[in-house]
Amino acid sequence: MDKDITQVLKEAAKDILTEDVLKDIETAFNTAVENKVAIHVEKALNEQDEDYASKLDSLIKAIDAYHTAKLKMVVEAIDTDRAEKLKKIVEKY
Repeated sequence: MDKDITQVLKEAAKDILTEDVLKDIETAFNTAVENKVAIHVEKALNEQDEDYASKLDSLIKAIDAYHTAKLKMVVEAIDTDRAEKLKKIVEKY
């Protein structure tokens, strides 16, 4: 794996291929590898983005449900407090 594609082809071809042909093969090989890597990286990033988007959606829904419950408790407490105060006022008059 430490050898580059040019050396491997030189050893395999034994002077059948010229330096220019070897360089063209190496360039084509490297380009193909880079394209495949770019495709896999883009795919992985898209999958990660979708995963994080769904997790964020779940988190936002959970936070929204929590805040809604808390707000209902606050409104209920305020209503109870004000109702008690109104009862006291009615009793006075």
